[in-house]
Amino acid sequence: MGFIISHVFMNRLPAILFILLFSSGSLLSQNRHTVSGYVRDSASGEYCIGANIYLREILKGTSTNTYGFYSMTVDDGDYTLVISYLGYHNFEKKIKLDKDIRLNISLGRMVFTTGEVVITGEAQDKNVKSTDIGTVRMDVREIKQLPVVFGEVDVLTAIQLLPGVQAAGEGSSGFYVRGGGPDQNLILLDEAIVYNAGHLFGFFSVFNPDAVKDINLIKGGMPANYGGRLASVLDIAMKEGNSKKFEVDGGIGVISSRLALQGPVKKDTCSYIVTARRTYIDVLVKPFVNLQCSKDQGIIFMISMAKSIIVSRTATGFF
Repeated sequence: MGFIISHVFMNRLPAILFILLFSSGSLLSQNRHTVSGYVRDSASGEYCIGANIYLREILKGTSTNTYGFYSMTVDDGDYTLVISYLGYHNFEKKIKLDKDIRLNISLGRMVFTTGEVVITGEAQDKNVKSTDIGTVRMDVREIKQLPVVFGEVDVLTAIQLLPGVQAAGEGSSGFYVRGGGPDQNLILLDEAIVYNAGHLFGFFSVFNPDAVKDINLIKGGMPANYGGRLASVLDIAMKEGNSKKFEVDGGIGVISSRLALQGPVKKDTCSYIVTARRTYIDVLVKPFVNLQCSKDQGIIFMISMAKSIIVSRTATGFF
């Protein structure tokens, strides 16, 4: 009898192991869930890039990507979700992770009011102590404060003030970076390659500063995801549009004028931004040159992953 029972058990052992294996796998898969969402600025609705998110109990965290999105997959349990971002108030929330959670966060800006502070010392050598070798990040607000010719703010002209960057010459929108040619630079606009970045014989670039959000210039040690360009990578990100309130921005210059409109289509859900720029070169040249000037007008529509509609219009009258 014992021999018969053991023989039957041995015959059914592979089936028993198969059932145990898949049942244990299904049990393990049910014990892990994901918390994800977007982190925004509570005032403008712009996404916070590089915000820190972690679970206090297990000290596991992540950071938001270029679209302000974060995602973490951990075991079931009760956690304290903490979000911090430089210049903003910290956010804390108790969560019970027994299912997948979508949690969108809006951070409020932190204002410091202090007396006069005098800081003396030697600046850090970022070329040695930072892992981002040769990377320079420029703020659009600082670029708009630079003195410019004819009142025309330009992104490519601003980066030529940085060490190791030089203009390719008069009448050209290209630039040299540490000896490399203009064709060795990679220019990206929201991850799309820009092959011709100049308008008006290279007098100014195609980038309207009212629509630009972030500018990163990598002068050496480019990551592999940018391809094989030798000199530099100029990565430009556009605004998603203000999803909180309607805004108007613009300016009138000697050779051109610009206008930018942005606001929510549906508050906190979808936004739009419309920018336009028009030069007067055809009007100024017409009395002196008897040429039939052709107008080149372009309208670019782009729907980003952030549920934003971006419309950029550039009109110039002489090429």
